[in-house]
Amino acid sequence: MKKQGTLIFTFLVACFATLPAFILAQGETLPDFSAVVDALRSGHRIAVVIDYAKCDLFTDGKMQERMPDISGGMTMDAWEYFSAGSVHNPQAFLVFSTSKLIRNPIGKGMVYNYVKVKIRDNDSVTVTAQYLRPGSYKAIMDEEFRGAICDGKNNGCIHFFK
Repeated sequence: MKKQGTLIFTFLVACFATLPAFILAQGETLPDFSAVVDALRSGHRIAVVIDYAKCDLFTDGKMQERMPDISGGMTMDAWEYFSAGSVHNPQAFLVFSTSKLIRNPIGKGMVYNYVKVKIRDNDSVTVTAQYLRPGSYKAIMDEEFRGAICDGKNNGCIHFFK
């Protein structure tokens, strides 16, 4: 039991040691699409927290009835903004993603944890989460979460901080 406790403690220290200081400090909340885009265009670093339990979960295109209590976060290191009509899109949107090699929490071995977020100018959000097998990049878990940016008054599932 002592070995397991030591491993958990070491894991937590490693995780928190790698988080940028701006995530640990409470930042300014960005309540909508325009605020996020303006902050990015001004060169601010953005932290994102996703409350998956508040999103609608879709697996294989079908909405699931029960959503697990899961949350996650990332920084927006790379992003792309598309104005309305720029790529035959009716509304403006912003996309960003990240991929990390992790130990598979629902199976054996290692997987790439890939998360892509798309937010639209109406504050709607789509989050794609996949576990991809290293080498083949075959998806062994593929889920889509839909919701809205949290503005502090609604029950939005994604929070942005600068």
